Amino acid sequence: MAMVILRRLGMAIPTLLGVSLLIWLLLSILPGDPLVGLLPQDATPQDRVDLEIAMGLDRPLPVRYVAWMGDVLRGDFGYSPFRRRDVSELIATAWKNTAVLAAVSAGFGLSIGLLAGTVAGVYRGRWIDRVVTSFSIVGLSVPSFWIAILLLIVFSAELKILPAGGRADFSDGLFNYAKYLVMPVFAGSLITIAITARVARASIVETYQAEFVELLRAKGLREWQVLLHVGKNAISPVLTTRSPLGIWQWCRPPRCSSP
Repeated sequence: MAMVILRRLGMAIPTLLGVSLLIWLLLSILPGDPLVGLLPQDATPQDRVDLEIAMGLDRPLPVRYVAWMGDVLRGDFGYSPFRRRDVSELIATAWKNTAVLAAVSAGFGLSIGLLAGTVAGVYRGRWIDRVVTSFSIVGLSVPSFWIAILLLIVFSAELKILPAGGRADFSDGLFNYAKYLVMPVFAGSLITIAITARVARASIVETYQAEFVELLRAKGLREWQVLLHVGKNAISPVLTTRSPLGIWQWCRPPRCSSP
């Protein structure tokens, strides 16, 4: 098991390097002047040259990439001219909010998706199954940013019952803290609910067709007891798909202006 984990980690290193190089190149070749907004209006050409040298923009792209990657490996993520702060400080400020949002979204998505998929699998072919299946299709088809915009329009702009952005502290009360999480959590967990529900339904349906289910019924177990045994055997595929979804939930950008 340890060798498998080490092998997977070794395979991930070239992938991360390739992705970082691709993003670096795309950002470097984008049209526009990166020094706009950093120089005063009365700056001279020499001021511009001095700033380029100070920021390392006079060096070739490969040299700049290697220098940037070396800084990243040392924990130096650079300086944000827009925020006027080190990027490390910005990350240190925002990671707690990101962790809370990712954890709540993952837990909410897994719970609702597992419940909906189980109900749909138990009542296969009935109206509740069709409702869950339709919702899953919509959740997989509609982009989460579109759902976020729709939520902002309805609940913030029109009804004015939820804040459009910002955050609250626990000291402000649980209700006030939760208000800032409702829309980001729902928008962020929609695709998780859809995928989890589909996988859970398929797993429940497949497990119900196993021979041991008929044996349990023949022994006189009640249907809810049979469901417990079915659920234990059907949960494995759900957890297998849940792991990469949790990583994606953590790494993807937040929605609904939640800092």
